[in-house]
Amino acid sequence: MDIDAYRRARLQELVDREAGGVVAEFARLHPKAPDATRLRQLLNPNYRGGNGFREGAARNLEKALGLPSLYFDLGIESAIAAEHTSARPDKGSTEAKTGLIKEILITGKNSINGDGPKESIQNVTPIGRRSVPVISYVQAGTMSEVVDPFALGDGFEMIDAPPECSSRTFGLRIEGNSMEPRFHDGDTVVIDPALAPRPGDFVVGKNGKEEATFKKYVLRGVDENGDEVFELAPLNEDYPTLNSKRDGLVIIGVCVGRWETLRTY
Repeated sequence: MDIDAYRRARLQELVDREAGGVVAEFARLHPKAPDATRLRQLLNPNYRGGNGFREGAARNLEKALGLPSLYFDLGIESAIAAEHTSARPDKGSTEAKTGLIKEILITGKNSINGDGPKESIQNVTPIGRRSVPVISYVQAGTMSEVVDPFALGDGFEMIDAPPECSSRTFGLRIEGNSMEPRFHDGDTVVIDPALAPRPGDFVVGKNGKEEATFKKYVLRGVDENGDEVFELAPLNEDYPTLNSKRDGLVIIGVCVGRWETLRTY
């Protein structure tokens, strides 16, 4: 699997989930995104010889759809491991998988089937070159802006994160369905505490009881002291919106990526 094919699969998943697989409907739901004709080109494995989902197209589409940067690339390592280690069962160990992934991502070559260098694979080199811990909601709730809340080993697992994120970046497992349909129970979001939130960003915040939550950041204005007044809004209308003044909210960090759970429909 090359990166173009992986990006197509990620986009197709969005179209299936949000628009029942109808590209025209997906384009209607996202007026800032390219039109249906352009989206069909990106989804077409034969467009430009299969190389029609380049770096610039992926980054521009992420911005138009309001997705985190590198959304269409996140998880490529896992896909490569699943595809290529199954072709050579004797190389199924963790060490072998790690070596094979590095070989494909760094050199663009696959010693299993003799593929030559591919620009589309090399474009993914930064992904996976940095690992961050996945922590719990309890740990996230104890975070503050001035104290490093955890040592690297405190996470119960490690995941890959965008290489440009800060050293304090961490992963957080989503619990519940308050952020559906975009984020699901069991998904892991990558949170960077070094970033200041902008309207429309997805963030992790906490209240005065040290309880953490993952919601959409909605700026409502500035109070008499010059402090921002904001809300943390769920995407699922069955859940309440939190207010910074009423609930004593503090932003912990901004979402810069997501790892999805495997779901069947």
